[in-house]
Amino acid sequence: MYMAPLLDSLRTLGGSAKPAEIISAIAKRNDLDESVTDAKYESGASKFEHQVRWARQYLFWDGYIDGSKRGVWALTDKGQKAIISEEDALQIYKNVSANYPYSDLALENQLAEDFDARTDDKPQYWIVAPGEGAKKWDEFRNGGLIGIGWDKLEDLNDYNSRDAIKKALLEQYPNGSKSRTHTSLALWDFAHKVHQGDILIAKKGTREYLGYGIVQSDYFFDDSRDEYKHLRKVVWKKTGSWAEDVAPIVTKTLTNISKYPTLLSRLQRLIGIEQEAVIPKDVNYWWLNANPKYWRIEDFEVGQEQFYTTHNEKGNKRNRFEYFQTVKPGDLVIGYASSPVKQVVAVFEISKAAYTDEDDGKEKIAFIIQKFLPTPVTWSSLEAIPALKECEVLKNNQGSLFKLSKAEFNAILSHDGSEDTQTNGYGREEALQELFMGDGELEKILSALAHKQNIILKGPPGTGKTFMARRLAYARMEEKDPSKIEMVQFHQSYSYEDFVQGYRPKEDASFRIENGVFYRFCKRAQADPDNDYFFIIDEINRGNLSKIFGELMLLIEKDKRGEDFAIHLTYSQAIEKFFIPKNVFLIGTMNTADRSLALLDYALRRRFAFISTSPIFDDKFGAELSKKDVGSEMIERIQRNLTELNKEIATDHNLGSGFEIGHSYFCNVDDDMDDEAWYRQIIEQEIGPMLEEYWFDNPEKAESAKRSLLN
Repeated sequence: MYMAPLLDSLRTLGGSAKPAEIISAIAKRNDLDESVTDAKYESGASKFEHQVRWARQYLFWDGYIDGSKRGVWALTDKGQKAIISEEDALQIYKNVSANYPYSDLALENQLAEDFDARTDDKPQYWIVAPGEGAKKWDEFRNGGLIGIGWDKLEDLNDYNSRDAIKKALLEQYPNGSKSRTHTSLALWDFAHKVHQGDILIAKKGTREYLGYGIVQSDYFFDDSRDEYKHLRKVVWKKTGSWAEDVAPIVTKTLTNISKYPTLLSRLQRLIGIEQEAVIPKDVNYWWLNANPKYWRIEDFEVGQEQFYTTHNEKGNKRNRFEYFQTVKPGDLVIGYASSPVKQVVAVFEISKAAYTDEDDGKEKIAFIIQKFLPTPVTWSSLEAIPALKECEVLKNNQGSLFKLSKAEFNAILSHDGSEDTQTNGYGREEALQELFMGDGELEKILSALAHKQNIILKGPPGTGKTFMARRLAYARMEEKDPSKIEMVQFHQSYSYEDFVQGYRPKEDASFRIENGVFYRFCKRAQADPDNDYFFIIDEINRGNLSKIFGELMLLIEKDKRGEDFAIHLTYSQAIEKFFIPKNVFLIGTMNTADRSLALLDYALRRRFAFISTSPIFDDKFGAELSKKDVGSEMIERIQRNLTELNKEIATDHNLGSGFEIGHSYFCNVDDDMDDEAWYRQIIEQEIGPMLEEYWFDNPEKAESAKRSLLN
């Protein structure tokens, strides 16, 4: 809307000026009414200023404004000469939308979202860390502020994108993570996405909330401070200490939780945000058994209310009936799936004390599913926890509802695999050390993964596709965490019932709907929306993909992810819907020497980005073998022989480059064998039989190729 007025005002100001001067000039030159200049979103942010700033962003991205000097908007030569009509402005918008080189999934929809501003006009809710370990909390609370660090970047208004912030972080803080994904997002959001009227919830560590406040200003940079110079003014409405007993608080500096209604609702009730707190301070803790023969916890959704009768099917009071009469809203419950599963799988919150259901006349308690554990805790693991030595449920598990102490409740959750799993940082540097590729190629693949969320690694046998798939997942999540990865291998007998959902026979000869591996994986990811999850499908082209995916062919598309696109599954009940969460990534592998490649469903092809992998017998390959004590003569022999063989395969009109022999055949070195014996074993037992299959109609050629490799 303000592209042309912005350029005109800059010319009258001599070609460059500070943002505030330009915004004021636009209002005066165009005689804008106060109803326009003073209009605000419900959050308190100025609509006019917001639209001018985004007009500047578009003009910068299309070369009309120079962004090299911080705190100053200046015309380029192109901007000095340009006369922009409304049609031209629309074309600039289209040019930027089509051509701006996004390298991060979170930025892909940024232009469209922010150009139209916040259409819902609702305040956003953010969890924020007031300094490391909340060390700045007292200062921020008393001063009516909130701030974040990374001061070397100076004024964040001078960066035109999150990528620019990421680049500056790498330059100013070279010893940190090489991806800077979370930090750059926090800085960008703090400067551009947080608005006046938004609600900030301060946290300390992963288990304590300190209060909440309402944002009262735009972002500003205060260079007079010693540290934490990126600031906003905040009216802190309520302060204190509230324990987080359900799930660890996110570790990131700044997180928008508005899209997580279950968590948001609980925090509103726990802290008393804009209302009286309804979760009491004296929370009780319980354990509830769920018999999978009658109901399965994992079949329900986070945030869904469920019920449990206080009397059994015969109308008799359940064991420890007094516990059912004691539970109250706000109490927290460990959800345990009993035999044969025998795992802690979820955390519930009591929503209603014992009451009589008017529909069926039965007395019940009600609870809301707050969290599924990404990695369930087994009964045997519980028995090994010292803090549970006197726990009544471990002494006698006969019954339904059991009392826990807070210490016992926390001890159980501390063994949730999402916390207990030891993970190591893993960035692009680590990936480049393990993969035979350059930085540019890795960047291209990770960008495709972010853009499409579904990729297939295709290439000849032995090019390390499965190994690469895991490393790409680690690099994307920035840590080596196998708990967030699931892998299956497709084959001709694999079905929708294995993958998604279907009827399975039970011990009593009856049939019951069971959820498949991908369904269960998506439920895990839905329960942990702040982290990315990766589903790896090995040999994806060996299965009947239309049969396996079924209606999920629609949902795997990136723009069909999320609850808004939930659908009924083939075997689901009428009220049940399923969706693939936005934090799920699919990585398939495909052997191009497999002649079933042509059968790959073209509808599925459209939903994946395809990445080609090739044999690598270069210096990096040689260096890797040298580390494993393979002699230099043998390394040169492998490089020479396999390069020559692959040239012959690539030029064979019946084969081609998709049938070349990969490097991974030689990546596992047997320390108990000498170089010659190890090499001959690979040729005779692995590569030789493959060559016989390649040239099945010309055995002499296959034998000649084997002799060339061995001589």
